[in-house]
Amino acid sequence: MRSSGKVELIERSLFLNGQLVIISAFSEKTGTLDELTARVDSFRELTRNERIIALIDAYSPWPLPRTTPSGFVSTDVSENRLKGPVAAVREFKRRNPRDEPEFSTEYRYDRNGFLLIEVAFSDGLPEVITSWGWVNGKRANRQASVTAFTDPPRSPSGRTIVSGAYGPVDGDDIDLRYGVMVETEFDDLSRPIKRKNISNTGDIVSIVNYKYIGNMIERHETDASGGFMTSLRQVVDADGIIIQEISLSDRGDPSLTRFFEYKNDERGNWIERTVYEETGRGRTRKRRVVEINTREIQYHVDENRSVARQETHDLREGCCREFL
Repeated sequence: MRSSGKVELIERSLFLNGQLVIISAFSEKTGTLDELTARVDSFRELTRNERIIALIDAYSPWPLPRTTPSGFVSTDVSENRLKGPVAAVREFKRRNPRDEPEFSTEYRYDRNGFLLIEVAFSDGLPEVITSWGWVNGKRANRQASVTAFTDPPRSPSGRTIVSGAYGPVDGDDIDLRYGVMVETEFDDLSRPIKRKNISNTGDIVSIVNYKYIGNMIERHETDASGGFMTSLRQVVDADGIIIQEISLSDRGDPSLTRFFEYKNDERGNWIERTVYEETGRGRTRKRRVVEINTREIQYHVDENRSVARQETHDLREGCCREFL
């Protein structure tokens, strides 16, 4: 405490999540010890939900233009196999039914069905924030990593971050460029058949090719020179929902097979998904549960009410109407 006759400054030090924290209360007009002590005592550790909101506010990258160009033939909502005017999707995961659900990813969509922001979580806190928009009529994004102090420190997930580059400076105006631009080619049914991910320097980050054969979708991703990155074969049901997914090697051989079972809400969007892996061969072949996913889904309803809520978990415990 420092003072000159009356109390001017009171400080309190404590350790929080392994970090030294100093809380100070200062009065320009001076005050009593009780007044400043009460001010210091009003500080508290944020709840987990408040901390999530604060981290997203602090680290969200500056948005790109979000006016949808006319004539774009497909939306993110439809490509993600969602139905209805979806406003937000929050996904949770757990390894078995006894585990507590862990926040995995949040997606937020505009009224035209395009992604505005995507938040990837690690250890229940935001790790990577991706802001989506438009550049020259094409989808583009910026990304930002989130620094969150935890005890013990969380391990990085290894997600690749493309933050965006600073372009030419004109007076006080700085051109903060996109991180990755996405060029997409569609077939006559408005399905993507080729997708190029291009960096802000013009280099190709990756190329994804799609093939549609009956109820199967093949997705092959390569680098700019055609080098193998990933390859998947997906089997879909009559509604286009993935019920089986096979990871393929660079030679096209199956390396991992997963199966999916769903529970849907009244609009037909899944709110619980059980993921199985197939093990063994022949008569010893069997499936085991490797992950259970649940989702909260919010829907746009009209211009006067922002969203209607479909819930499987109340993440924010009723404290916040809008999460992002």
